[in-house]
Amino acid sequence: MKNYTVLYVCLVMLVLSSCAPKSEITTNTPIFTSTQIDEDAIKSWELQGEAYDAWKKIEQDWTQAVLNPTLKKHKIKLNCSDCSRVNFKVKLKIDSNGKLVSYQKLKLNVCGGKSPKGFEQELIKYFTEITFDKSLNGMVIEAYLGRTLKC
Repeated sequence: MKNYTVLYVCLVMLVLSSCAPKSEITTNTPIFTSTQIDEDAIKSWELQGEAYDAWKKIEQDWTQAVLNPTLKKHKIKLNCSDCSRVNFKVKLKIDSNGKLVSYQKLKLNVCGGKSPKGFEQELIKYFTEITFDKSLNGMVIEAYLGRTLKC
């Protein structure tokens, strides 16, 4: 019985540690609203090397930690008949310390209609809390986040 308890505790610790976002989260989260960003942006899919790898990790964390739970919370289910996409096209301005300075919503598509109240803030909040990898510091990045089904 004791062996099962130890095994159970180890399993719970493993699950909890693998679910935590891999980016550093801060305790003071400022509230951001979409603002015009006039600087030229590099598209996330054009990043190279360490910057590309860092962005892909952030994007994967965001999908698991934010997008999937937000879709579930708002009872949005992707399917080919009436909801084939949820996409958020955004510019992110990152300062030299790896903090989000501002963002600009370029497009938000939720099943071809209007997004639920608070949806945009739920999607962007993650980026306001993390410290970006140093390879992304000082950049303005245009990203196309979300999911699109191939129907």
